[in-house]
This record gives sequence, structure tokens and C-alpha cells, in this order.
Amino acid sequence: MKYAIWYLVLVFFMNGAVAGDSPKWLENLNLSGDFRARAETTDYDARKDRQRYRIRFRIKATWTLNESWLVGTRVVTGNPDDHLSTHQTLDDGFGDFEISLDRAFIQYSTGPVKAMFGKFAHPFKALGVYPEILWDADIQPEGMALSYKGDYFYAAAGYYVLDERSDDSDLSEFAGQVGGQSSGKLPTTWALAYYSLDDVEEILEDKINLFEAQVSLGFNLGRTKGRAALQYIHNTNAVTDEDTGVVLGVEVKTKGFLDRAYLQYQKIEDEAVYDYLAQDDNTANKNFEGIIAGVTHPLWKTISAHLWVLTAEPIIGEGGTDVRYRLDINARL
Repeated sequence: MKYAIWYLVLVFFMNGAVAGDSPKWLENLNLSGDFRARAETTDYDARKDRQRYRIRFRIKATWTLNESWLVGTRVVTGNPDDHLSTHQTLDDGFGDFEISLDRAFIQYSTGPVKAMFGKFAHPFKALGVYPEILWDADIQPEGMALSYKGDYFYAAAGYYVLDERSDDSDLSEFAGQVGGQSSGKLPTTWALAYYSLDDVEEILEDKINLFEAQVSLGFNLGRTKGRAALQYIHNTNAVTDEDTGVVLGVEVKTKGFLDRAYLQYQKIEDEAVYDYLAQDDNTANKNFEGIIAGVTHPLWKTISAHLWVLTAEPIIGEGGTDVRYRLDINARL
């Protein structure tokens, strides 16, 4: 944690230096961040209900070295050993929060092509209304990635290292995605992706090979803009027939009282996703059926409130419906 604290001190010092006389390279420093306060209540069907309060704080810094090269880092709150969340629960007897470095990468760009090396954000398109079913947004993979973005077509590929071992094969993942978009009265975006995790037989019964198809269709209702999104997930190497996930959602955006409202149905079978990658917002990340619904209301220029509810009921096995309620206050820095 000490290196992260010194990182924050260094970044703020350099940001102050930008305002005055400073070296040329400091003028290309860009800082951004966000803060979240969350109240959460979970109504479990089979055990005691739970209520907790959480916060999240993130600071991102990027240095543009020249027209082609960029270095990026990010400091976050949360347990460094939990790759699925950067939230900090208020529960440690007034102890200090942990902070850690969850991004550190170098990026090379030339025209529409980008190459990244280090620890960075997953570069794939996520088209769902709530898009984290297969890949949690807090996961920052380690390895290398290459992407291309044109006017109507894009592609990305990544080679990620989960565990480097000197006495055995590494645990690694290959992922690739292609997609495109069209404009007009009904703008459409689509994406096809494939994820292959090698040498994970010691954790699972077989390799994981996930296929994902996504499509998003936009529409206008007067001054209201909206879209409908469909996501299909299939594990081609599953041991059982419980190998499919289907997600269907719709959202609308308006200016005024409600900035965004959305509703999403999701049915994720037991082998449709890989636990290590899938979302942790529901009470289950697989073998469940449920909905997620929410509204976002602007409070000020950079502050908004997000009220949402998630439900999860087992597809196979006993148990009723778990319901989770959340209220977030989000601030952009």
C-alpha cells in the first residue's frame, strides 16, 4: 500500500506543477477520477438479510509522451486480492482503507491501431444495458492487447497471463473480438467475441471456450433516445448442457429528471460463464435467472444518483429469489 500512497502524492504534486513553470513532459499529464458512495440491502431467501455501506475512489493518470506513445496508471480503493471489486466496505473498526495500483501500461497508437502492454482495461466492446455478465468491468487484465477502430468496423485481441509458473505451464487466456456499426434512423452495433483459457484443467474439469454474440439497436421516441440490446453466451467446451446465457435489455435516456432508465432480463446457466471473470453484483454469477433495473437522476454538474435493483433465482437447485437494492451517489472529479 505504501507505493500507492507515494503515487498519489507524486501525482498531485505533478498536477500542481502543471499550473506553473514545469518541465515540458509534465504539461502532457492528464488526471481524472471518480468517487462513489453506496448503500446496499440484500433480501436473501434462505439466510439472514444483509445491509452494508461502501465507497469507491479512483484516480487515473496518463502521460502523453508524443503523438504515438502514452503511459497510463490508476489507483483504486478496495481489497487488492479481490480483482472483481474496487469497493471498500465500511466495516473495519475505523481502520485505514487499502489502496492499490490496478493499471500500469504503455500504449502505442498509429492511426486507427492501438497496442497495449502491462495491466490495462479490457479493450472489448460491451453492448449490454448492464454489460458485465461475462466480464466484470473491475477486471484489469495483465498481458498485451491489439485493437483497430475504423468508421464502421473494429477488432481487438488480447493475450492475458493469469499465473506465470516456473515449474509448469502458465495459466493464460486468449480473447478476440470483431464488430461493426451502422448509422441511420435505427443505428445498429454488433460484436462477436471468443475467449479461450488454457491450462485450467487443475481448476475446472476442462478448458473454457466462451463464444459471445452481442447486438444493440438504437431508436428515438421524440426527445427520448433509447436502445435494445441482446447478448448470447455459449461455452463450447462445457461438460453438461447447462452451457448458455441469454441477456436482453432496454434503456432510454432523457434530459431532465431521469437521465437514464433501464431494464434487463438475464438467464445464465451453470457452465455459461467462468466464475473468475463474471460479474459479482448479483448474489450469483451463474446458475441464475433474474432482472436488473435502475434509474439515474442528475443532482449537479458532475454528481448523479443511481437507484437500482437486482434479482437472482437458481435455475437448478433449491432456493427462492434473492433481491438486492442499491443507491449510489456518483461524483466525477
